[in-house]
Amino acid sequence: MKLTDFRIDYLLEYEKYLPVLTPSEVDGLLASRPSLAQLQDWSQRFNNHRARLESVFSRAYQNRKIMEDKNLMSADVDIVVRFFSAIDRLKADGCIGGLKTITDRYGLNRWNIMSLRDEPAEYYGRFRPSWVQFLVRDYHINPYWLLLGSGEFYATGFTPEIVKNLNKNCTRKKQSA
Repeated sequence: MKLTDFRIDYLLEYEKYLPVLTPSEVDGLLASRPSLAQLQDWSQRFNNHRARLESVFSRAYQNRKIMEDKNLMSADVDIVVRFFSAIDRLKADGCIGGLKTITDRYGLNRWNIMSLRDEPAEYYGRFRPSWVQFLVRDYHINPYWLLLGSGEFYATGFTPEIVKNLNKNCTRKKQSA
């Protein structure tokens, strides 16, 4: 099998998927022996068409990847927004003094937290999953509410008064120790 025969077979195999050659050109290719110039022309047209197809598939894949990333980003941003809503609710319920209470208690950089709060979609990468753990463990926030936005704000069996009393006891123990 000559190299030109292989190229013709390769070209004809892809012809099913890509209309590189017109039907009359395919018939002419099969009926007569094409010149080297014709083969080179068809080969070039096929390669150009294949490159365009690869480009289209590549862009489609990249667009799909971007959409998946945006969906993931949206879920991340939603968690960040609920995290700060939880801090606001804890403050409103009198369980904490404010954001400074959280940053001091857990050693978080307050400026990073504030920039994240102001623009969660831009800075959501700074958010750490352990911060959710702090609220769930120490303030008895319902993890389903924090992560998914469903359910009650406080975990089952906890109220703002119970959470306030638990945190006052912790504060007293730290001060007396």
